[in-house]
Amino acid sequence: MLDTYGFVDDDVFFQHSVIRGSHPRVGDKVMVEANYNPSMPFKWNAYRIQLLNAATQQDQVRQAPPQQQLPPQRQETQRWGGNQAANDRGDRNGRGNESPLHRSNAPRRHSPPPRRQSPPPRRSSPKRQPRESRRSPPPRRASPRRAASPAVQPAKNDRKRERSPSGSVALSIRRDSASPPRRRARIIPRYECRIQKPTLLSQIVSGSVLRHRYSKLYLPSDYVDLSFDWVRTIQLDMSMDLNNAIQFHVFNKDVDWIGDALPELEPEDADHRHQVKVLLLSHAGKTEVVKKSFCLMADGTTDDHQEPQSLLKNLHFLVGARGKETMGIGGSWSPSLDGADPTSTTTMIRTAVRTTRALTGIDLSSVSQWFSMVQIRYYRADKQRIDHVNFLLPDTQSLALDDATWSSAEASIGEQLKAKLAEVDALKIEEEPEVVEMVEAVEPAAEVVVTPEAAVVTAETVAAPEDAPSDVKVENENDVSMNSETGEADKPIVAGQGPTNWSKLDPKSMKVAELRVELELRGLETKGIKTLLVQRLQTALDSEKSTEAAASKDVEMKDVKDEVKQEAGAVAGEENPAAFIAPPIEETKAKTEAEAKKEQEEADKKKKKEEQLEKEKKDKRDALEKHYQLPKDKKVLVFPSKTFKSGKFDCKVLSLSSLLDYRHDDNKESQFEVSLFAEAFKEMIERNSAFTIYETLVNCGDRDAEKKRRDEAREKTVEVVVPEASEDAKAKTEGTEEKKEEEKEVKKEEKKEKVEVKSVVANRTVYEAFSLFDANLCGYITEKDIEEILYHGEFGISRGQIQKLAKKLSVRDRINYRHLTDVLTDMDGNVRHTPGGADDVVETDDLIRGYGVNLAKSLEVPTSDAAASATVGSDGVVIINGAAVNVGQKLKMLKQVEKERDEAKATVNEQISLIDQLREAKAEIEKKKKDIDAHYHKSNKKLNETTAQLKTSQDDNSSLKQALQDCKRHADRIFSVVEKAMPAPKKEKKEEKEKSA
Repeated sequence: MLDTYGFVDDDVFFQHSVIRGSHPRVGDKVMVEANYNPSMPFKWNAYRIQLLNAATQQDQVRQAPPQQQLPPQRQETQRWGGNQAANDRGDRNGRGNESPLHRSNAPRRHSPPPRRQSPPPRRSSPKRQPRESRRSPPPRRASPRRAASPAVQPAKNDRKRERSPSGSVALSIRRDSASPPRRRARIIPRYECRIQKPTLLSQIVSGSVLRHRYSKLYLPSDYVDLSFDWVRTIQLDMSMDLNNAIQFHVFNKDVDWIGDALPELEPEDADHRHQVKVLLLSHAGKTEVVKKSFCLMADGTTDDHQEPQSLLKNLHFLVGARGKETMGIGGSWSPSLDGADPTSTTTMIRTAVRTTRALTGIDLSSVSQWFSMVQIRYYRADKQRIDHVNFLLPDTQSLALDDATWSSAEASIGEQLKAKLAEVDALKIEEEPEVVEMVEAVEPAAEVVVTPEAAVVTAETVAAPEDAPSDVKVENENDVSMNSETGEADKPIVAGQGPTNWSKLDPKSMKVAELRVELELRGLETKGIKTLLVQRLQTALDSEKSTEAAASKDVEMKDVKDEVKQEAGAVAGEENPAAFIAPPIEETKAKTEAEAKKEQEEADKKKKKEEQLEKEKKDKRDALEKHYQLPKDKKVLVFPSKTFKSGKFDCKVLSLSSLLDYRHDDNKESQFEVSLFAEAFKEMIERNSAFTIYETLVNCGDRDAEKKRRDEAREKTVEVVVPEASEDAKAKTEGTEEKKEEEKEVKKEEKKEKVEVKSVVANRTVYEAFSLFDANLCGYITEKDIEEILYHGEFGISRGQIQKLAKKLSVRDRINYRHLTDVLTDMDGNVRHTPGGADDVVETDDLIRGYGVNLAKSLEVPTSDAAASATVGSDGVVIINGAAVNVGQKLKMLKQVEKERDEAKATVNEQISLIDQLREAKAEIEKKKKDIDAHYHKSNKKLNETTAQLKTSQDDNSSLKQALQDCKRHADRIFSVVEKAMPAPKKEKKEEKEKSA
């Protein structure tokens, strides 16, 4: 407890403003209701705390006056026990004061609250204490308060040990230890239903509608309107095909494209008025998605110990990116490459295929299904035109790679990696240019001004070894200086021209052309404004100056006169050897030491460069190996374009939840388009699930009849045979043959026994549809929420029909959808109950058409011409290669085949899951068998050892017994010898002595 806040059990953070009643003290027991948010510093944040101390509450009640001082406390009690309990019940039943739209945006509650809401006196019961310990704990958080109060913590632990013999409280005691908390049994959390937004059936959506519908969405300045095409292109009974797992692996830009030449992204005739973009769906397969989102296993059972994730987090999209900005993948329409009509579906598909392959290397030509999602229109005021941006959704199931393609890609990537690594290994130390040395060689010769003989000697001895380079150098310097004076900026650089000496340059007074010439001669960047060029050249000149100064220090400087004399003596020595005088020993020694020092420094410098080069090679090798690393599973390979968006274009795989987490600060058109696509995809999923619920409720069986069938499935009839063995009855019925037959009959009594059954999800599609709205998988949806779901789906049905459907299966204002999806099986796997359907099944096409404007149009009597055209158009017969093909019937057959395929795959997955379970059971049995065999061998060995020890003991016992018998025999012999040697006195002598005495 601190001044304004505190902690409960070092885990739950609370502020004093949420305390109800008197403030607790350290060591008191309190009742806590808290929210769990993993993104906050303190995971548990309490929103209600009340003291649970019966004695304190009774004292407060005794000391409080009857009516004068009671109202404040009574208000708190009513707010806590009365109104709030009603509100909580309303929230749990979906009938609270908040609207469904507002509740759909509320954060999902990960931690379940207590199951019942009751007034404070009932909450103070000690039986409620174990339930708090069953709350799913967050990760342990180290806190200094545990060490600050050592005297209080042991007392609390003692109280827990005294009054908690149950296992649940023992778990709470283990939480105080350093070991991680064990997973608890999942408690059914508070009910929460996510209602979708109303479907927009209008073909034109203006900016005001978008601003009201998506409050966090930024509207670009050029936006005019849009059309949600998915409402008319995607059928209500269509479900996403997620059978094959499709995942993308985005390579780094260091990896080159391995296939044929990519198409051109921006051809010459590209028209930016029409653009087509796509987002590619990625997922881990239907089995894994359903397992994580709805806790539904492959065998139809549900995992109650797993927390469900949102479906939006398990569906991902491949999107383009430039930094933090996301964008669709696509480009502009080209009449020559894509087609003449930009509004044609075929043309848009060609544009999407071409631009997607140019940007990512993914070939979408094999995609069989395309859906138009959103069409956005912008008005460009500066160009007086309207731009159209169409977003398409391709069916990515056909992008799955086969084994041959994957093996070929692996081989190509491996060869490319080897070539890049060979280039890295071939790197060598760059040799420094000898520009400074040439300048040093020329300048001393120019500075020596003495007698003509000395000048000639100096010129021959110094400049002779490098005549050609020095001549080129001087000519280049003269050329540069002349160019700078005459202003010839565009004169090309002569081959072999070297940079001008730093002492002859003044960067601040030079022109831009001269600066660029000097920078280019030094191998530096020549782009930029004059300020940057001056700064860049000045840095290079400073470096040359410091290098030249360091080199001049290593060479011993001599006086000019001594040098001229020495050279003159050398010339004279050539003519007259006697005139040669050897240099002093000290001078030669100093020169040798200077040369050795210079060589050592050069060797150290070379060694450092080699070490640095090896380090750079290692870093480059590691980076290349990381960039070229292929995933373990087969994924679609993505090669982002290296030239689009000035080389800043990249690709990312983001979840649908991340795409929906946009903000008003995202003020880019590309971000706006991606956000609209994500919203459209989410609403499409929700509407299709709502239609599945609608169709299920229409065609489900009667509530009472289904309940009776479920009860009968849970009971088993047992026949008890009781024969009629009464002799009196036999005597009375001897008259007729019928009575004789009745004598032989036996009386049967029926007795019903309870059968242990389990629920297995059979109708997975319906379960997924209901679970999409049931956020916490409570197993039911309230009647009011069902009405809202059907209302917002816009299925063309009346309010009376919706209410009738909502009440069809409602029990206590709830619809338990598990009664519609589950079958009851016994422990042997035999199905005992399957949910039945209605007698009059309504066709899906009739439900899709609805009872509104579509039905009215279908009932209108067309004219003769219109009827003829309608007959031709609605017939659906197409002539292909001379054969008449009914496209509608083929599509129905295809849908039926796909449905059967999905069912077969589900059955296969179920059998695979069952096989895995049997393998696990077999492994456990074999392990137990091995343990039993080991225990048997150990016991048998111990028995043999014990038997041997027993035999040894018996032998020792026999030996000891024999030894004792021998000892007794020898003792008897000794005793007899002693008696013979010392006989006993006679009795008569003893009697005489007694008499005499």
